[in-house]
Formats: sequence, structure tokens, C-alpha cells
Amino acid sequence: MNPRPTQEWYNKTYKEDFWELKKRGRNNKEMIKSQLTKQTLWARKISDYLKSVGFYEKKAPKLLEIGCSYGKIVYDLASKLNGYAWGVEPSEEAVNFAKNQVGIKIYAKDMDEVIEKAENKKFDLILFSHCLENLTDPISSLNKVHMLLKDDGFLFIDTPNNFFRRSWHIYHPYCYNINSINELLDQTNFTIKKSLTSGRPKIIFGNLYLSIIASKKSTNNSNNKRNKFPFIKMKLGTIAHALLVRGFIRKLNTKIASIFWKIPKKEYLLLQKQITKYADEMQTTPKK
Repeated sequence: MNPRPTQEWYNKTYKEDFWELKKRGRNNKEMIKSQLTKQTLWARKISDYLKSVGFYEKKAPKLLEIGCSYGKIVYDLASKLNGYAWGVEPSEEAVNFAKNQVGIKIYAKDMDEVIEKAENKKFDLILFSHCLENLTDPISSLNKVHMLLKDDGFLFIDTPNNFFRRSWHIYHPYCYNINSINELLDQTNFTIKKSLTSGRPKIIFGNLYLSIIASKKSTNNSNNKRNKFPFIKMKLGTIAHALLVRGFIRKLNTKIASIFWKIPKKEYLLLQKQITKYADEMQTTPKK
């Protein structure tokens, strides 16, 4: 997006308004149910992808999620790995929930604060789950991530796939497809280990999202692959998106996805107990 707001504007918006606006008149329990169910589904997706590159072999890893929201994604991943969870989040409401209810540690309030820290090689995994597109300076952000990541660590990025759907709007100063994210990772000394496109967990048909697992480059050479016909790819994606998100087809697409990627019953029942518990705690726990 050009011209775009400053990062200071985004930081202020996410701190004061964004998550609060997501309530849209819903009470605490409805908001918690919506966000935690969504984040549980995302965590299951990311977990499956990380297993495919051997990340689960790491012992007691340290995980950091940039833009962690209520903290459920990084908490679930760390719990499965017997690891440790940190988050970066500007929203005061989301931070209070992530710390007081979910129980993760807050590393910083935004990427500006992360960049100012002097630490190096601290984390085994750093995640951007639908957050990288919210940053006005992705190069500085990823350069800092490169410093914070251990030499054998992984970077995980999940972002709207701009080859399938145009995702530009006021909250997305940058939008990505496999070519642009390859270029960005090349410039910041990362190499892609695995890239995937899918609609998981929202739709079953259509490559709505782009997922990247990357590691630090061992040489200065680029081995990140690019699509040779980006304009054709984008045009075909636009047509496919238009066909798959209308009327009955859209309902069918999302319904099949909800069945195919549903939360297992045991985990779902536990999640419902957590939602009720967290909602009750929010009525009595003071903000910290």
C-alpha cells in the first residue's frame, strides 16, 4: 500500500483499538470463544507443518510469536513440545489475557521494542502468524529476527496468499506471494525449507494462505524458488477466488473445511472448559 500509515499509527491502533473493535458488541465469553477456537485451529495447522521439517525433535525449545494476540497459538505449540512461550503484542487487552489467563510471557509490546533489545540467538522458533503483513518495515523486523534466532532455529510465516486473493487494505501495508516473500527472505539472509499454500483452516478448496518455514542461510547464495509467471498466477487466483467464495459454493467450502479440520472431541471439550474458566477469571482478575 502506498502511501501507507506510519508504524507509529499501526502501533497505536493495535494497542488501543483493534482487538477491542473485534468484540463488535460481543461479551467476554463470546469474544474468548471466537478467538481461542480460531487460534486452536491455527496452532494445529502450524504444528503439523513444523512436524514435517523435524522441529519436534528439539528439546524444550523457546518459542516467540510476533503479534501473539491472546497467546493461544504459541502456548499450544510450546505445550506440545514441553517448551517455553513468549509473545509480542501491542493490544493491552490481549496482553492482559495472554499473561493472566493463558499464561505466556510477554517479550515486548511491538517490533520497535523487539528491535531495541540487545539479545542474540535466544529462540528456537519465531512465528509471524498473520502479522508480517501488518509491519511497515519488514526488512528491519526480519533482520532482528535473524539475530534473535538460534543458528539451528526456524522462522515460520503464515500470511494471506496474494496470488489467490488481493489482501491489501489499511491494516496490510504489505501483501505477499511466494515471489515477494522469497525476495524479502533473500534480503534478510533466510532460506526457505518448505513453502505451502492452502485454505486451512478456513476453506478446503483454494490457496487462501501462504505458509513458509525458513532457516538461516549457510551461504550468500539464493536457493529460494520463484514463480515464473506471476501475473498469470495472480489472474488465475483471482478467478478461482471469485468462484469459490460466492453463495452456496462458499458455504460448502467452509463447511467441508470445518469438518475436515475440526478440533478432536477431547481437545474441543477441554477448550470449552478453558473458555468458561477464562471468561469467569476475567470478571474477577485485575489487569496487571
